[in-house]
Amino acid sequence: MTSLSCFAPQSKNNLRRAAQDGATRAAPRIVAVLLSLPQRLLGGGFRAARPPFGIPLNHLTIPALCGVLAELRDASVQTGYEGSTGVHMILYEDEHRRLNDICGRLWRDALATAIFLIDPSGQLVSVVGRYEHLDTTAMASLVAGSVAATTGLAQLFGQEDFPTHYHEGTREHLYIVKISDGLVLAVVFEESSSLGLVRLRVRKAAEKLEAVYNDIVARSSTETKGFDPFADITEEDIDAFFGDSF
Repeated sequence: MTSLSCFAPQSKNNLRRAAQDGATRAAPRIVAVLLSLPQRLLGGGFRAARPPFGIPLNHLTIPALCGVLAELRDASVQTGYEGSTGVHMILYEDEHRRLNDICGRLWRDALATAIFLIDPSGQLVSVVGRYEHLDTTAMASLVAGSVAATTGLAQLFGQEDFPTHYHEGTREHLYIVKISDGLVLAVVFEESSSLGLVRLRVRKAAEKLEAVYNDIVARSSTETKGFDPFADITEEDIDAFFGDSF
């Protein structure tokens, strides 16, 4: 099961506004560790958020920290997640571009409406095509839930998995393929395409997607060995942070 989370700096004004909304008590060490996560996760590949844009750490309060974390969470430069291999996986921008390119080629070749690449926890990794009429967040969550339920159903039959699912609608259809333990591909298509064409194109794209995924696993297993982003935070720091908050 994977769990995606994003780490990247956002605008100075938003961070400054978040800091000004707080009171006076702060936890500088916790804030410093959290703001260092982009640099520590990404190995210096992108500039990390600095503590934070002229605001002294001892002026950052709980509301301010929440604002900082919201900015980090909502950014989308790069993604780190815990893969099914047990390795903390980091998805770099060039790797994300490779995944997008493969999905884009599949979208064109399969004459599809939209292509979704999802992790098993229901987080959206990539989406291309015409998807404005769809709730992409709900789509990702429901596809992941469907895959998990179908896996349980397969095990009732003594099988490890049912790797492909097909749902036929009156106008739009959905074809789902489990690429690996860490990626699920969902193809939305209409009558302008066909199930046979989608299956053919997905088979070729799946091999490329799995190759990229394996590259990410191999690199991440080396880069994040022994990684613990909160190792510098002690119980005393946490007590000091929340001591006057309740």
